[in-house]
Amino acid sequence: MELFQKICSAYGGKRVLVTGHTGFKGSWLCRILKKAGAQVYGYSLPADALSMFRLCGNERILSHFEGDVCNFSQLKEVFDSVKPQFVFHLAAQALVSEGYNFPMQTYAVNVMGTVNLLECVRQSGGAESVLVVTTDKVYAESKRALSEGDRLDGFDPYSNSKSCAELAAACYRRSFPGFPALSTVRAGNAIGGGDFAANRILPDCVRAAQAGREVVLRHPQAVRPYQHVADVLCAYLVLAAEQAERPALSSAYNVAPPRGASTEELAKLFSRFWGGVEIRKEEEEDAPHEAQSLRIRSEKLNQLFPDLPRCSLSVAVQKTVEWEKARLAGKEMAEVTDEQIDAYFAGKWRA
Repeated sequence: MELFQKICSAYGGKRVLVTGHTGFKGSWLCRILKKAGAQVYGYSLPADALSMFRLCGNERILSHFEGDVCNFSQLKEVFDSVKPQFVFHLAAQALVSEGYNFPMQTYAVNVMGTVNLLECVRQSGGAESVLVVTTDKVYAESKRALSEGDRLDGFDPYSNSKSCAELAAACYRRSFPGFPALSTVRAGNAIGGGDFAANRILPDCVRAAQAGREVVLRHPQAVRPYQHVADVLCAYLVLAAEQAERPALSSAYNVAPPRGASTEELAKLFSRFWGGVEIRKEEEEDAPHEAQSLRIRSEKLNQLFPDLPRCSLSVAVQKTVEWEKARLAGKEMAEVTDEQIDAYFAGKWRA
């Protein structure tokens, strides 16, 4: 529990603002922060009817503000009221497919929403540490594993909008003396219980299993850096805490497991842990472009924090299945989630 004690020491009693707190990663992050003793505030669009936020009753553990990051004046009012010491910016349009369908909205949310957030930090003052969440897809496509210094030029509207958000954050970091410690984090694909998004492989697997259907893989050989959401959020928390003490750490960081995995490998692990799920491969024709293989290197983060990651892919899928089966069995999901968080920080998920 040494790692969790460090997180408690950093965030206990601190005012922490999380944008996008009603989403998948935001919901997990808020529960960890609350367990660490933080005063948690959230700013986000209303939660979906089926969401981890609602299933866990997260509105009872934090101060909940509904709003759009594209609305600068509304966001600024929250900053002026809360006066956050730590800021985690997760609010985003986060799906590649939605970026193709709604490119203008995607750029508005992911670029100007980020600029609004950074301007609120600049004008309101008082923040010690800011973390802007982007994606591993910010890079120009390459067959090799990519590091933080590689060229930013995401192919599709979602990925490219996140590349733009990276540039905006870097600009604020160098342009305004006295701006608080600010880093961007480029994480691989986070998996875990409570993700109900469309067109993501594990949520699609859960929906298929629940309906008694086979899992259809349209890109079975596509490789992604899958990792449990707890590993991703632990990296965010440790980095934000450390840069508050050492602002020189402010930079861009990849967050990735030691190796990637194919969609087929992930689906087979799901079938093994769920039991009795059939898998069918069906290559999709004329689909919008996505990279076949996406690999990023996280040595920069690992040199600072060698204790990360703490969870293998097999364990990550197993714990996702356990969470979802508990949900379908009608369990109290706040308790299930908190038990998983405790086990993770106790080192019980190492494998």
